[in-house]
Order: sequence, then C-alpha cells, then structure tokens
Amino acid sequence: MRRSKITGRAGLLLLGALALAGCESSGSTRAYTGTVNNPGGPKATEAYRPSGQRSDFVQGSETAQRAATVQVNRFAWRASLDTISFMPLASSDPYGGAIATDWYVSRANPNERLRVNILVGGPELRGDSVRVTVFRQERRGGRGDWANVTVDPSVGQNLENVIIQRARELSQRSGG
Repeated sequence: MRRSKITGRAGLLLLGALALAGCESSGSTRAYTGTVNNPGGPKATEAYRPSGQRSDFVQGSETAQRAATVQVNRFAWRASLDTISFMPLASSDPYGGAIATDWYVSRANPNERLRVNILVGGPELRGDSVRVTVFRQERRGGRGDWANVTVDPSVGQNLENVIIQRARELSQRSGG
C-alpha cells in the first residue's frame, strides 16, 4: 500500500513538472532547425559516414551510404529535449537518438530524485518512435544513501505520449 502511494506520488510529481515545462515559452514553440551543438563532433545535420578499414566499401555504394546514416525524426528529437528541459542533461546522441538526463531533485521533495533516458528511433513520427525509461531513487538512512525504487511503467508511457503529442504540434506548426 505504501509503495503504491510513493510510486503514484512520484508519477504525479513527474507529470506535473513535465506539464509545467511544456508551458515554458522560452523558444520551445519554434520548430527544430535540425542542428544540435556536439562539442568535438560534427553537427547533427551532417550525415555520419564511418571511417576505417571498411569505409571505402561503405562509401562506394549509395545504398550503403544511406544505411550508414542514422536518421532521427527532428520533431520527436526537439519535443524530447523540450519536455525534459527542466532536468540536467547528462548526454545526447543525435545520431543514435539517445538522450540521458542526470539525476533531478525537485525542491518539493529533496529525498527523491529522478533520471530519464529517451530513445528516439527512426525518421517517421509514429506512436512507437519514442521510448522512455524513468529511474527513481529515494534517500535512505542517516548517511544520505540513495536506494533504487521501482517506477510504475505508466510514468514512462505517459511521458512518451507527452513527447509524441508535442512532436505532432511542432510538425503541424512547421507545415510538415
């Protein structure tokens, strides 16, 4: 009983924070331009071409070149970044479509922290093109040790739905 209340509160807290983040007007209504800063690497708009021993084979074939280029739907990518903009970003890979946040501690509940991993797959904007995994920890003991807590799968599914809805809005606004 207590565990379900805690899981429910965590889900409610996350959804509330996401709803507030979605209302932010600091440029999040603009369509994604397709360029992400990637320090030390190419821009997200540039096609990835492998290099090394087999690069001549891959670069010699037009179909092999298209297969070597990973494509991520730009609206789903932008919507994912917009949705978790209130959380610290640990890493993002625009080529593979992976986004990982660092631990987020809300001011309302400093004894709980959340982390989110998002995987945006494929160039099409579909309901299954975004996968979200939510991790949650609670502070236990006098030393401040963090312990993993089970997260209701519906929290991740709800977050996926918010991202897809936001991506559709961005797509419609850009005429795509």
